[in-house]
Amino acid sequence: MTDTKIVKLYNVMDAQEKRGLQIWLENRNLWSQKKGNHDDLLRLHNCIIKYAKRPRKLSEQIENLNKINQLRHQLFNIAENFLLVNWLTKKTHKSNNFDLQKKLLMVAYYQAKELPENSISIIDLSKLIEFKLNDIGNHLEKTNANNIDEYYQIHKFYHHLYYNLNTHIWQKGSEYLKKLLQHLNTFLGLTKMRYYTEALYRKKIRGEQFNLPDIESTQLEMVSLNENLIEQNANNTLFELYLLCFELSIKESKVHLKLLTDKIIEKAPFLNEKELGTILTFAINYASFITRKNHIDLTATHFNLHKLGLERSVFLTNGLLQPQILINYAYICCEEQKPNEIDSAWKKYQFRIEDDYKEPTLNLCLAYKLFAQNKFKESLEYLSKYSKRKIRFYLRRKVLQIKCLYEIRDYSKFEEERVNLVKYLNNNKDEFNDDYLYESLYNFTQIVRDLSNPDQSKEKLLLMLKKNTVERAWLSKKINNTT
Repeated sequence: MTDTKIVKLYNVMDAQEKRGLQIWLENRNLWSQKKGNHDDLLRLHNCIIKYAKRPRKLSEQIENLNKINQLRHQLFNIAENFLLVNWLTKKTHKSNNFDLQKKLLMVAYYQAKELPENSISIIDLSKLIEFKLNDIGNHLEKTNANNIDEYYQIHKFYHHLYYNLNTHIWQKGSEYLKKLLQHLNTFLGLTKMRYYTEALYRKKIRGEQFNLPDIESTQLEMVSLNENLIEQNANNTLFELYLLCFELSIKESKVHLKLLTDKIIEKAPFLNEKELGTILTFAINYASFITRKNHIDLTATHFNLHKLGLERSVFLTNGLLQPQILINYAYICCEEQKPNEIDSAWKKYQFRIEDDYKEPTLNLCLAYKLFAQNKFKESLEYLSKYSKRKIRFYLRRKVLQIKCLYEIRDYSKFEEERVNLVKYLNNNKDEFNDDYLYESLYNFTQIVRDLSNPDQSKEKLLLMLKKNTVERAWLSKKINNTT
């Protein structure tokens, strides 16, 4: 029963929503004119309220209910309808975009409203549409668009204004039409750049093929559109950022990446979480790509981007944080010698990690923290605790284990774990979607092998370091410390 949709829905409702649903269910006229067992629905509702977290007790309490599957389905639909109505009637605090959506939905309702041809209220309906459009106009004057979809909604607003003009203000049509086209062009331009950058990245990283129109002419078109927006004194924060994304995807370089990351940090307060998350993820992916391609250390850039994203909670997917994001951040904090940042991130996101992954994620994060504090034996203790056998967990854990063993000069155990990693790489080569990752890990095993050999020359080790490899900064430091 706990795996059913209705129980999961009740578990995410807050106390106020549950009280409202109780009132909604008790007054049957609010939600249904159909026949059915109202008492059984209320009983199911009350049982779930009390025992949603106690599956055995819940099953006992509802075992005598007839047609339980039908009741669950009916209650789920009633609850969803209530939550939607409740959301529509509440003032939106978090997002101006949602508030604008609500108002445009109301315009759509008024325009779809059918009255008899001889109704004396037809003029009232016309006035209501005008009032609502004025309300939306006042709303837009106080806010600036901070996500792509909002530009399309503003276009729809001016579309309504233009096609609902009264004859006595026909001269306003030119102004409305210009703004309608401006926001439509902005929406189309932003959308085109967003998807072009995704396609170009996948083409470079994964070798996938996309039939894209001429890139250079599209870029010139976007530059021209941006200049037009600036001339019109239109808010163009998003356009400026996506144009920098587009330029970086065409010609990836450290210079273009810095232009984008600096602009992201500058404009982040003006973006909503959805757009900031999209742009941050794009910048992080390209920072990794440039690091691989040019062997450039961009750890500080990664730290700033990840820290901003975690502070603004932009990496969540359906309310959850992928463990790999937190592990990657712990690794970056370790590299930047900022172990306390790991604690802060875990404190904020520990309840956003799926229960099955919580313990192994914490163990690995704490191992990185201890390594940054030069507590290598303590780090090894956490690495020996419960971990997932998933490939990314295993590889992170094994590489850090090898580094710890090298630091404490336990060369016998070090060689054993190094060989284990080599065997794993060779036995699981087909599982690697990324040839670079396999090659970099394999080269790491070869370099640390020679690094532990006191007779190996520094020159040869530095020459080996020119190959693709993970842990380049740590290896370089250890090589340079050799006599």
